[in-house]
Amino acid sequence: MSTENHTKSVVVHVRMTPDEQARFQHHANGNLSSWMRRAALDAAITDGPHLHADLLDLRSLLTDTNRELVAHGRNLNQIAKHVNSGGQAACIHSALKDIQDARIRVLDIAVQVSKAMKRVR
Repeated sequence: MSTENHTKSVVVHVRMTPDEQARFQHHANGNLSSWMRRAALDAAITDGPHLHADLLDLRSLLTDTNRELVAHGRNLNQIAKHVNSGGQAACIHSALKDIQDARIRVLDIAVQVSKAMKRVR
């Protein structure tokens, strides 16, 4: 690539869905042209594209699941405080059921993340 000419005079048209454009625009922080150029140059240097639509989906899924896991962690901490403070037996049984339900939801999240990771590979 020549370093003599820095004028950006060549226009490249790229076809994409409106959803893809919205997602790219969101990640580009308002400068889609510059962002696409950097992504393409990075891909050329590393022998292939690395920002695939599935990666954007995975990032969104991981953000959502992280938020959900944090909420489950807070709930478990509240349950543990209640049990450790001498909570009633009926409450303890209810708390154990809540813990089992949270465990199942966490396992479901792990399955979703695993499936998303396979799509990205």
